[in-house]
Amino acid sequence: MRPTAEPTRRCPICLEDLDDAPALACGHQFHAACVQELAAAASSRRTRGRGTAVLCPLCRAQSYVQ
Repeated sequence: MRPTAEPTRRCPICLEDLDDAPALACGHQFHAACVQELAAAASSRRTRGRGTAVLCPLCRAQSYVQ
């Protein structure tokens, strides 16, 4: 039996390989820089104390990032 390699995980935003990437509240993982770009685009939705509300590009669930 041949050993199976673990499938390569890719960031859904930039499509680069993910190594140790943070996850949003919904569990989807992205590069920190990609999440920061989402937060910058959503800066008008900043909530006091919680951070910036961003929508996951995959499932549209709302998360907060600092």
